[in-house]
Amino acid sequence: SLSTAFYKRVYADDEEPWFRFMFESRGDLDLAIHGQVTFFVQQFGGPGMYGGFQKDEEFMYHVHTLFKVTPRSMDRWMFHMDYALEEAISDEKYVGGRAQQMRSVLRAYFLEFGEKTINTQDDDPEAPHRTY
Repeated sequence: SLSTAFYKRVYADDEEPWFRFMFESRGDLDLAIHGQVTFFVQQFGGPGMYGGFQKDEEFMYHVHTLFKVTPRSMDRWMFHMDYALEEAISDEKYVGGRAQQMRSVLRAYFLEFGEKTINTQDDDPEAPHRTY
């Protein structure tokens, strides 16, 4: 799945350990995958299965205030998501250019969402990763 491909990359990110730490500090790989999958299902029209209650975009923006989200960390998030999109929504799986269309729609959504989660411009990787 998209979430599995994404989080496997994130949890294996040895190039930018500060980025991996932001996710590892919140829980293990399976928990991260489950959280993202259930959010996506709900966000894109499925049932409210994320924790048994509605968690909309406003809730997710609030969750991201618990972390130092910088333009650099958003770019790193998109770096991993771009690879995950290519893996999970490959041209071999979909015909007629549909894979590219789906990747484009999702990428635009993730970029817009990500830009709204940026809460500091301090890109110093040695600075605290949490804002609390």
